[in-house]
Amino acid sequence: MKRISWAAIAVAVGIVSFSALGSLSQPASAGSTWVVDDDGQGSAIDCDSTDTAYSTIQAAIDAAAADDIISVCPGT
Repeated sequence: MKRISWAAIAVAVGIVSFSALGSLSQPASAGSTWVVDDDGQGSAIDCDSTDTAYSTIQAAIDAAAADDIISVCPGT
């Protein structure tokens, strides 16, 4: 029968506890913001921007993942 070292158990518990506390102190990562504008150009703060945007809501939905934001500019 193998003997279990209490020191090894204490070190393992300490490592697991430290890792868990480290992950709790980190802020949750923000998702990406996808912009939809009818002309395919716009940004989250300026719908008249020349930044590349999606021209349909469905295209932005297809590109998005959980926690992402889809910003839809006014238009048809």
